[in-house]
Amino acid sequence: MEEAVEAALAGLAGASPDAVVVAATAALGGRALSGLLERSAGLLDGVPWLGASAEGLLMADGEIVGMPGFAVAALSGVDAELFSCEKLAGREAEAADEIASQFAAPPEADDLLVVFADSLELASEPFLRALGAAAGPARVMGLGASELPGDSPRLWGAGDFIEGGCCGLRLRAPRPPEIVVTNGARPLGGEMEITGVRESWVLRLDGEPALPRLFAAAGVSPDESGVPDVLVRVRKPGAGEAAGSSVVRNLTGFDADREAFALPVPARRGDRLCFVRVDSVAAREHLGACLEGIDPERPGLGLYFSCHSRGARLFEHSGLESGYLARGGGGGGPRAGVLRSPARQSALLLSTLLDVAPSSPWVASLVTRLKGLRVGGRWGTTQENAFALLALGKYAKLRRARGSSYTATVRVDGEDPITIAATDAHTLEEDLTGKRVRVDLEGPGTLYWFLVEEGVPTGVDVDDIDSGLQVRRRYLDARGEDISGRAVRQGEILQVEILVTTNRSLRNLVITDLLPAGLEVENPRLVGGLAVAGSRQTATVSSGATRTSKALDVVHLELRDDRVLVHSSGIESGTSVFRYAARAVTRGDFRIPMIAAESMYDPGVYSRHGAGRMVIAAAPADASSR
Repeated sequence: MEEAVEAALAGLAGASPDAVVVAATAALGGRALSGLLERSAGLLDGVPWLGASAEGLLMADGEIVGMPGFAVAALSGVDAELFSCEKLAGREAEAADEIASQFAAPPEADDLLVVFADSLELASEPFLRALGAAAGPARVMGLGASELPGDSPRLWGAGDFIEGGCCGLRLRAPRPPEIVVTNGARPLGGEMEITGVRESWVLRLDGEPALPRLFAAAGVSPDESGVPDVLVRVRKPGAGEAAGSSVVRNLTGFDADREAFALPVPARRGDRLCFVRVDSVAAREHLGACLEGIDPERPGLGLYFSCHSRGARLFEHSGLESGYLARGGGGGGPRAGVLRSPARQSALLLSTLLDVAPSSPWVASLVTRLKGLRVGGRWGTTQENAFALLALGKYAKLRRARGSSYTATVRVDGEDPITIAATDAHTLEEDLTGKRVRVDLEGPGTLYWFLVEEGVPTGVDVDDIDSGLQVRRRYLDARGEDISGRAVRQGEILQVEILVTTNRSLRNLVITDLLPAGLEVENPRLVGGLAVAGSRQTATVSSGATRTSKALDVVHLELRDDRVLVHSSGIESGTSVFRYAARAVTRGDFRIPMIAAESMYDPGVYSRHGAGRMVIAAAPADASSR
C-alpha cells in the first residue's frame, strides 16, 4: 500500500495532494479491504479521499479483473470538497439537501462532481434526480460500486465505510472538465418514438406494436426460441448527441399477448428509442472517436468508468481500452499509483495481503502466479526481482512462524497413496480425467493445492472476425487461378496468396497461416517460375478483375512444418499481398485452419478468417511418366 501511495504522490512533482481516489477490486474481500483502508487513512491523514469497490481496475496500461488489486490516483492544483450520505435506501430524494449542505458554496458550471454510489441499495431514478438538484450547473460522473463475494458493495470516504449511500468529490480545477460517453452498441435501424407505455412496459413504437418491431430489428422470428440479444437506447426528445443525452438499457421482460417488452425503469411516452446490439468493432471505433474529440492539450487528470461487460469480455483482449486511453491522454497526466508489470504488481499485492489479510486464499494464488512469471529462474528486471524476493521472503517468514508440521496423504482412484510433508511440494503429472482425488491432512498447518486443466476445444467452428484489419487467403494454381471448388492433385504446387487490407497505417503486424495437414511449404529458392514470397505483381481477384496490390513489407519469415509466420514492420492504408508456395504431399480430406493477423502492440486490431476443407486426390495416372 505504501508503495502505491508513494508512486501516486511522486507524480505530483513535490506538490501537496488536494484529493486522492483509492479504488480496489471486489476480489480483495471485506477483511482485506478493511485492513487496506486503515493503512490508507494513516498515509492520507488530512487529505480528502474516497473510493469504491469495483469489479476490475483499468489503468493507463493494464487491467486487473477478477483478482485482488488496488489503485491510487492523487490530484493537486484543484479545490476539492468531500461529501457523503449514508442509509439513503427509501429516502433517495433527501440526498439533494444532504449533499448541498456539505458544500461551502453552491457548485458552479465548471465544477465536476465525482460520485460513487451503492447502486444495489438505491433506487436510481430518484437518486439521480436528487444528485442533479444538488449539482446544479456542475457536471456529474460516477459509478455504482461492485458487491464483494458474498457481501454488499463497499464505499469509503476519509477512511470510513459508507453504508447504503453515496460518497463523492466536488472538484474545481483551472480548466473546465470534459465528459464524453462512449458505448459498444451498434444501431439496428433508426430511432422510433415511444407512443404507448404502461409503467415499465413499452407497448407501441411509432404507433405500431412494440414487440414485432423488436423481433424485426433483431432479425429473428417470434416463433424462434430464446430472447433476442439486443438492447435499447433511449433518448429524450430533442436531446441531441451530447454526453448523457441517451442511455442504453437491458430488456427485462416480454409479453406476447400485449406485444410489449419491458425496461428496467418506467418508460416515457415521446422518448426516442433505438434497438442496438453490442459490437466490439463499433465500441473500439466510438471510443477512439470520443478521445479524438477531447481538447488536445495534455489533461491534468482523466477518469474512465467502464461497464463490467466491456474490457476483455467485449474486445476478447485485455488492455485495449487502456491502450486507447494512454494515447488519448497525450502520454501525460497522473497515473494510477500501481507499479505496472505482472511480476511487480503480483509482488505488491502479495506483500499487502500478507500485512492486512494473511489468511486470504488469494495469498497462495499470488505466490503461485509470481513463481510462474520467472524465466530461467529469475524475473525480468532488477526491480521485479527485488519486489518479488521481498514478497516471497515475507511469505516464507510467515509460514515458518506458523509452524506447519502436517503430513498430507493424497489418494487417486486405484493408485497407491502419496505422502507429502509440510516442507515438501509434489506435482501429480498425470491425466486425472474422471478420477477421484482425496487429500487428507494430519497435524497443524495449511496445505494449498491447485488443479490445472489443459486441453484443446473439441469444437472446430470459429467465427470469422475483422477488427480494424482484414486478412484473406486464396489458394491458386501455377497459373494464378483460384482452385476453390476442385480437388488438389497430389504433388501439385500451389500458390498461397495472403491479402491484408486496412484503412489506416498499422505497425508491427504478425500473420499466422496454419497449413492443412496435407500441404507442405516449398523452399522459395527451389520453386522456379512461380510468383512467391511477396513479389510485387498484379493480383487476380475472384471476380476476374485485376488490381495492383502493394507487396507486403516482410522483415522476418518463418517457414515451419505446419505453418508460415510472417512478420511485417508495418503496412499502409490499402491492400498488401504476400505469396508463398506449398505442395500437396498427402492424399485425403483435410481441414483448412483459419488464417490470423494481428498488431502485436494493439490488441484491438486483429482478423481471423477462412476455415474450410481441402481434398487432395491422387495424381493422374500419366503424371508419373512425364
